[in-house]
Amino acid sequence: MRARRQARSVERGRATRPGIARLAAEIEDALEAKRNAEQAAAAINAIRADHGQDPIELERLEELSDRLAAEGETAHDAEGHTETF
Repeated sequence: MRARRQARSVERGRATRPGIARLAAEIEDALEAKRNAEQAAAAINAIRADHGQDPIELERLEELSDRLAAEGETAHDAEGHTETF
């Protein structure tokens, strides 16, 4: 997974510092994990529906999704970075 992202970064000609590259990789990993968890939840609930069962609510997935969204909304405003153009 990481090797694929690193290869894409090199292909696109992006020069990044190791910390920034790591952050990019970790964000991509978190987003992929969220997509995978949401797909699994949908599959579970589809199976339950096929068997006449009510869907389950995955509260922890919702909590983590909300946390990821909240961090994303405030991440850029954090102190300690410098804008360069």
